[in-house]
Amino acid sequence: MSADPTAAQYRRRAVELRRLAAELLESPVLRLHDGAGTETWASPGADACRTILADDQARLLHAASELHEHAWWYEQQADALDAIAAARLAAGG
Repeated sequence: MSADPTAAQYRRRAVELRRLAAELLESPVLRLHDGAGTETWASPGADACRTILADDQARLLHAASELHEHAWWYEQQADALDAIAAARLAAGG
């Protein structure tokens, strides 16, 4: 339980960001390459599609990573706010 209401809000945000990141990592887009090999479709257009797919998958993975980083930041801020609140309580204020 957070001593600071903003810290509690930050922790809820971190949980939501992690949930969104997990959703992205479960996206079917990340498995599309399984059916997009040269044995399935071979042509310059297919090569271009595979390149676009790989780029999109990389962006999706990067977005999930950024969500995890932001969640971590919110957790750090929440910890700092709780530490300040605890110090104030200990000091009688």
